Amino acid sequence: MKKRQTALNAMLFCITLIIIAPFIAIAVMSLFEKEIPGKKILFWGLDSYRYILKNDFALFKASGITFFYSVLTAFGAAVLIPMLSFSLANTKTPFKKPIYLAVFIAMLFSGTSVAAYIMQVRVLNIGDTLWVYILPYLVIPEYVLILTAFFKGIPREIRESAQMDGADEWHMLFSVYMPMSKQIIVTMAILLFISRWNDTVTCRLYIISDKLLNIQYYIQRINTSVLIKYAKNTAEYDITEAVKFAAAVMGAV
Repeated sequence: MKKRQTALNAMLFCITLIIIAPFIAIAVMSLFEKEIPGKKILFWGLDSYRYILKNDFALFKASGITFFYSVLTAFGAAVLIPMLSFSLANTKTPFKKPIYLAVFIAMLFSGTSVAAYIMQVRVLNIGDTLWVYILPYLVIPEYVLILTAFFKGIPREIRESAQMDGADEWHMLFSVYMPMSKQIIVTMAILLFISRWNDTVTCRLYIISDKLLNIQYYIQRINTSVLIKYAKNTAEYDITEAVKFAAAVMGAV
C-alpha cells in the first residue's frame, strides 16, 4: 500500500512538473536580451518588463477589462442557463418543444461570423462596447441541454414535496433545483470564464477602441510587433522576443 502511494505521488509530481515546465521556460526566456549587431545573448535583464510597464500600464488595463467581463459573463450564465433549463424540463412550460428545438439547432449549426456581425453590430448595436464581450455568451446551447437533462432526472417526488410546502416555480428553481445542480453550474461557469479569458476573436472583429482591448488580443498584438530596440549604456539591444515572453508571463499571472 505504501509503495502504491509513493508511486502515485511520483506520478502526480511528474504531471505537475510537465504542466508548469512551459511556464517556467517562458519566464526564463523573458529575461534574455540580445545585442542587435551580433544577436548574442549578453545577460539576464528586466528591460522587457520595463518596456511593457512604461506603456501606460496597458497590459493591466487589458487584464482588468478581461477579468471583469469574464466574471460577469460566468455569473450571468450561471443564473440564466438554469432558468432556461428549468423551463425546458418543466412539462407545463408553453411552447417548450419549439424552444427546445431552437436550442438544439443552435448547438448543431452555430451562426456564421457574418450573421453574428450583423446581429451584434447592426441589430443590437453593441459593437465596440463592453457588452459585445458579454451578451452573446450568456446562454450556451450545449450547457442548456446538459442542465435540462439533469433537471429531468430529478425525481418527481422532490418537486411534489416542494409544492406541498408551498414553493412556487421561482422558489423551486433557486432553493431546490439549483442547489442540487451546483456542481454542474459551477463547472459550467469555470469553463465559460476560461473560454472568455482566452478569447481573441471578439476583440478582433468588434472592438475598435484601444480602451476595450482584452488581454489575449493585446498579447497577440505584441507578438506580431516589429523589432523593439531598447537603448542601454549607449548600446541597442533586441528585446522583441523577451517582450513577447514577458507579456505572456504577466498575462498569465
